[in-house]
Amino acid sequence: MYDKHPWKNKLQDRLSLAEVTSFARELHHDEAHISSLCEILCTSEDERSAYNAAWILFYLSKEDKEIYLLPFYDRIADLAMSPTLRIRRGLILSLLVTMPETDRFRTDLFDFCLTKMTDRKESDSSRSVMIKLAARMCRPFPELRNELTTCLELLSGEMKPSLSAACRNALKEIAGKRKANRTDSVVNRPVPADCMSADIPSEAIRPRKNSYTIRPLEEKDAPEMQELFQSTVLNVNLRDYTQEEVADWASCGNSLAHWVKLLNEHRFTGAFNDKGSLVGFSSMNSTGYLHSMFVHKDWQGRGIATRLLAEVEGIARTYGVTVITTEVSLTARSFFEKKGYKVIKEQKCQANRLRLTNFVMKKFL
Repeated sequence: MYDKHPWKNKLQDRLSLAEVTSFARELHHDEAHISSLCEILCTSEDERSAYNAAWILFYLSKEDKEIYLLPFYDRIADLAMSPTLRIRRGLILSLLVTMPETDRFRTDLFDFCLTKMTDRKESDSSRSVMIKLAARMCRPFPELRNELTTCLELLSGEMKPSLSAACRNALKEIAGKRKANRTDSVVNRPVPADCMSADIPSEAIRPRKNSYTIRPLEEKDAPEMQELFQSTVLNVNLRDYTQEEVADWASCGNSLAHWVKLLNEHRFTGAFNDKGSLVGFSSMNSTGYLHSMFVHKDWQGRGIATRLLAEVEGIARTYGVTVITTEVSLTARSFFEKKGYKVIKEQKCQANRLRLTNFVMKKFL
């Protein structure tokens, strides 16, 4: 076995590109040894062996990847998202890009790419591959393409050639797919959870225009804030709280003076549709406390919460804040976790008459 497959004895060596491609050709239609190489990639504690395994798998033929590598897609995706990954993340993500698409959409992988592509702590090469992978993953799903477009807009200020090229190519691919699907009436797809949305049903959803603008909120916006808050709580949060609980929670916003007071104590940012109606808002104060994040029930899953969160985190940075804290509902917990927030504790918080379950969460900027 070792004579037939010399790559096994050389995984701890520095391999040339010629050796890597040669080993990949030798593995053609060799299910057992391709599986063995995948195990080495996913489990080896030796960094060089895992790195070489990834390179050899990357150069397998399209046929070998489809037949033998695809069953390992989920494990490789988990490896790519691992916070303790010791080899280049971009290499693992590049391997995923070259693999055939699976039937099961990995929402966690897509969200990971959206979050990390705007994280300057990641290498430019990894971020570029994340953009490419996200564009590939969201091709069949108009709502997800909208969310990716929002993240790419946040990157527009970065003019590094690799990121700029990746953004241009992703936008071209998205635009091309939109044009091809412009006559579609319904799309069946898994919808990613947006803020205040625990588990949006995956029934057929009609694509809708996704045009909105962002601006700071003022005292004149208080009535719309009040209406949006109460509508969201009564409709969206009903998925995770009882009717009595959401009614009690919504009643906390009955006083318009309450909203004016909040506007004076926090910097609020709102999203407005093309008709000028408020469809989402969030806030930040000088201590790094994120008080609010609400998105209209009809505008869930369109990237608005992602955009608002980026805006208020930017406000926190202007205050010199390094840690953001917030109190998050059962409904919104998964959204914030995907954006890098960690649960500090579960608690019972006083609404009006009732005490409701929520979570204190924190994120280091």
